[in-house]
Amino acid sequence: MDALWQIEAITAENEVITGAKYRVDAQDGEYSVSTEGFWTFAEQQKSIPFAEITEQNVVEWIKGEAVRDGRSLIEGRLQEQIDALKAEKIVLRSDKMLNTDPSDH
Repeated sequence: MDALWQIEAITAENEVITGAKYRVDAQDGEYSVSTEGFWTFAEQQKSIPFAEITEQNVVEWIKGEAVRDGRSLIEGRLQEQIDALKAEKIVLRSDKMLNTDPSDH
Protein backbone atom coordinates (compact mmCIF):
# COMPACT_ATOMS: atom_id res chain seq x y z
CA MET A 1 0.00 0.00 0.00
CA ASP A 2 1.24 3.46 -0.91
CA ALA A 3 0.07 6.30 1.32
CA LEU A 4 0.21 9.97 0.35
CA TRP A 5 -0.02 12.29 3.36
CA GLN A 6 -1.06 15.93 3.15
CA ILE A 7 -1.19 18.47 5.96
CA GLU A 8 -4.07 20.81 5.26
CA ALA A 9 -3.78 23.07 8.32
CA ILE A 10 -1.95 23.41 11.61
CA THR A 11 -2.79 24.97 14.94
CA ALA A 12 -0.17 26.59 17.10
CA GLU A 13 0.27 28.50 20.33
CA ASN A 14 3.26 30.80 20.74
CA GLU A 15 4.85 29.29 17.60
CA VAL A 16 4.54 25.76 18.97
CA ILE A 17 2.50 23.32 16.87
CA THR A 18 -0.35 21.83 18.88
CA GLY A 19 -2.36 20.07 16.17
CA ALA A 20 -2.73 19.37 12.48
CA LYS A 21 -5.52 18.63 10.02
CA TYR A 22 -4.39 15.83 7.70
CA ARG A 23 -5.55 13.83 4.71
CA VAL A 24 -4.15 10.45 3.68
CA ASP A 25 -4.84 8.85 0.30
CA ALA A 26 -3.88 5.17 0.09
CA GLN A 27 -3.65 3.01 -2.99
CA ASP A 28 -2.94 -0.65 -3.54
CA GLY A 29 -3.21 -1.55 -7.21
CA GLU A 30 -6.70 -0.71 -8.41
CA TYR A 31 -8.02 -0.12 -4.88
CA SER A 32 -7.89 3.26 -3.18
CA VAL A 33 -9.25 4.74 0.02
CA SER A 34 -8.73 7.97 1.90
CA THR A 35 -9.22 9.48 5.30
CA GLU A 36 -8.88 12.83 6.94
CA GLY A 37 -8.79 13.97 10.49
CA PHE A 38 -7.34 16.30 13.06
CA TRP A 39 -4.46 15.22 15.27
CA THR A 40 -3.84 16.95 18.59
CA PHE A 41 -0.28 16.34 19.67
CA ALA A 42 0.27 14.80 23.08
CA GLU A 43 3.54 16.68 23.33
CA GLN A 44 4.11 20.15 21.99
CA GLN A 45 6.40 20.03 19.01
CA LYS A 46 9.36 22.36 19.69
CA SER A 47 12.30 20.51 18.19
CA ILE A 48 12.47 22.73 15.09
CA PRO A 49 12.10 26.52 14.91
CA PHE A 50 8.55 27.34 13.78
CA ALA A 51 9.65 29.05 10.56
CA GLU A 52 11.60 25.94 9.50
CA ILE A 53 8.86 23.33 10.02
CA THR A 54 7.95 21.41 6.88
CA GLU A 55 4.89 19.37 5.98
CA GLN A 56 7.06 16.25 6.23
CA ASN A 57 8.00 17.15 9.83
CA VAL A 58 4.32 17.35 10.79
CA VAL A 59 3.54 14.07 8.99
CA GLU A 60 6.35 12.32 10.87
CA TRP A 61 5.12 13.70 14.21
CA ILE A 62 1.61 12.39 13.54
CA LYS A 63 2.93 9.02 12.41
CA GLY A 64 5.10 8.82 15.53
CA GLU A 65 2.19 9.46 17.87
CA ALA A 66 -0.31 7.33 15.94
CA VAL A 67 1.39 4.03 16.76
CA ARG A 68 -0.13 1.54 19.19
CA ASP A 69 1.41 -1.85 19.84
CA GLY A 70 3.86 -1.26 17.01
CA ARG A 71 1.07 -0.63 14.48
CA SER A 72 0.18 2.61 12.71
CA LEU A 73 -3.42 3.41 13.61
CA ILE A 74 -4.13 5.59 10.60
CA GLU A 75 -2.34 3.63 7.88
CA GLY A 76 -3.44 0.36 9.49
CA ARG A 77 -7.12 1.35 9.15
CA LEU A 78 -6.58 2.32 5.54
CA GLN A 79 -5.02 -1.08 4.85
CA GLU A 80 -8.01 -2.76 6.53
CA GLN A 81 -10.36 -0.83 4.24
CA ILE A 82 -8.39 -1.82 1.14
CA ASP A 83 -8.35 -5.45 2.28
CA ALA A 84 -12.14 -5.32 2.73
CA LEU A 85 -12.57 -3.91 -0.79
CA LYS A 86 -10.43 -6.70 -2.20
CA ALA A 87 -12.52 -9.31 -0.39
CA GLU A 88 -15.90 -7.96 -1.56
CA LYS A 89 -17.79 -10.06 -4.04
CA ILE A 90 -20.04 -7.83 -6.09
CA VAL A 91 -22.61 -9.56 -8.26
CA LEU A 92 -24.82 -7.60 -10.64
CA ARG A 93 -27.64 -9.11 -12.57
CA SER A 94 -27.65 -6.56 -15.35
CA ASP A 95 -30.80 -7.97 -16.94
CA LYS A 96 -32.91 -7.04 -13.88
CA MET A 97 -30.97 -4.62 -11.69
CA LEU A 98 -30.09 -2.14 -14.43
CA ASN A 99 -33.47 -2.14 -16.16
CA THR A 100 -34.82 1.39 -16.11
CA ASP A 101 -38.10 0.73 -17.89
CA PRO A 102 -40.79 1.86 -15.37
CA SER A 103 -43.36 -0.55 -16.84
CA ASP A 104 -41.30 -3.44 -15.44
CA HIS A 105 -41.68 -2.27 -11.83
